[in-house]
Amino acid sequence: MRNLSRAAAILFFFGWWVDCSLSFSAQAANPLIVEVQIAREKSSDDFIKIYNPTNSDIYLNNYQGSYFRLVKRTKTGTKDYTIKSWSKDSEAKIPANGFYLWANKDYQSLSNVNTLTSQTVASNNGIALRLGPENTGTIVDAVGWGDFNNILFEGNPFPENPSPNQRLERKQISGVYQDTNDNSQDFYLNPPSEQSLAKIQTPSPEESQPESKLETPNPIIYSSGIIINEILPSPVGPDETEEWSEIFNQNSFEVDLSGWQISDTVGKITTYSFSMGTKILPQGFLVLSRPTTKITLNNDRDGLNLIQPNGKIIDSASYEKAPRGESYNRTDSGWAWSTTLTPGSANIIFFSSTTPQLKTEEKEEPKPEAESLKINESKNKEEVAAVGEQIPKEISFLPFLIALVIAIFSGIIILILKRKTKDFDFSKKLE
Repeated sequence: MRNLSRAAAILFFFGWWVDCSLSFSAQAANPLIVEVQIAREKSSDDFIKIYNPTNSDIYLNNYQGSYFRLVKRTKTGTKDYTIKSWSKDSEAKIPANGFYLWANKDYQSLSNVNTLTSQTVASNNGIALRLGPENTGTIVDAVGWGDFNNILFEGNPFPENPSPNQRLERKQISGVYQDTNDNSQDFYLNPPSEQSLAKIQTPSPEESQPESKLETPNPIIYSSGIIINEILPSPVGPDETEEWSEIFNQNSFEVDLSGWQISDTVGKITTYSFSMGTKILPQGFLVLSRPTTKITLNNDRDGLNLIQPNGKIIDSASYEKAPRGESYNRTDSGWAWSTTLTPGSANIIFFSSTTPQLKTEEKEEPKPEAESLKINESKNKEEVAAVGEQIPKEISFLPFLIALVIAIFSGIIILILKRKTKDFDFSKKLE
C-alpha cells in the first residue's frame, strides 16, 4: 500500500509539473501582428499593430538575446526592406497584453502611435517580425496578402488586398487572437469586401463543410448609445488650439472605440480615426481637441458625423452661426447654445441675450410692444384728428354770391321805392 501511495504521489506531482510547464510555455508566446492598414484617404496612411499576448512587458531591443526588426517584401521581392529596427531603441516595449503601433510618418490623423518611419506597405506585400538582421533573422510572425510570391507569410497568404479604409485584422475567439500559422484562416477584412460577402452568401461545396466555419468570422456588433454631446466651434481664444468636441457613452458598460471615426460635414472634410485601444467609460465623456483630430469647425455652418468601423453613421449634429465663446449642447428637447462650457462633464444650459435659440422666446415677448404700437398708432390718429379739427374747413363761395345778389337786388328795389316816393310827394305839392 505504501508503494502504491508513493507511486500515486509521484504521478500527481509529475502531472502538476507538466501542467505548470505547459502553462509557462503558453505564456511565453511571441508577439503577433494583429492588424494592418495599407491606405485610407492617402496611399501612405499605413499602420501595423503588434500585440503582446504575455503577462510581461516585451522590450523590442532585448528579446531572446536579440532585437526585433519589422520588415516587408514586395510581390516578387527576394530581399527584405526594413520598416523599423529596434536595435538601438532600448526603451521601446510592448506592454503586457497590450499593443505597439507603427505608422507611416505622413499619417497625421492617427493618434497613439508608438513609432513613425517613412516606409510604406501596399498591395501584394508581405511583412514579418524578425529577430536580428534582414533576410536571415528568425521570423517570429509574418502576414502576407494578395497575389505575391515571397517568403513573408504563414501557411497561405490572405487572398485579398485590403482596399482604402479596410483593415486586415486577426480573428479573435473568446477574446483570444487566433494563430493557426495560416494567414488565410487567421485573418479577415474589416469591413468585409464584396468578394468576402459573396463567399459567405454563396459557399462552395467545400466551404459548406463544418470545418470551413472558421473561415467566416462572426459579424461584429458595435455598441449603440455613443453620441455627440457638445461642440465648441467658436472659442474665445484661437480656433486652432481651443476648438473641441465631446462624445458621451450612454451605456452602463465600457465601450471600445478602436477603429471608430468622427468627421466634419461642411467644406473640406477631415476624418479622425480613434486609435487602437481607445475606450470610453460607462456614462463617461471623451473630449476631442482640434490639435488631436485636425478637424476644423466652421463658425458659420458645420456639423459632425460619428461613424462606426463598419461605415455606419451612428450619430450626427449640425449647427449654424456659432456664437463666440458658446458651446452647442445636446439636451432632452434638442440642441441649444450655452455660455457655460462643460468639456468632460454634464451639459449646463445658460445663454446670453444674443443666443440664437432664444428666437422662440423673443417672438412671445413682443406682444406688449405690439399693443403699445397699436396704442401709439391710435394716439397718432387722435392727434391727427385733433389737428384736423383745429384747421378751418374750406369756405364755400356760393353763399357769398347769393348774399351779394340779394344785396344788389335789395338795393335796386330800395332805390326804385325811394324814387316813387319822391315823385308822389311832389305831385301832392302841385295840387
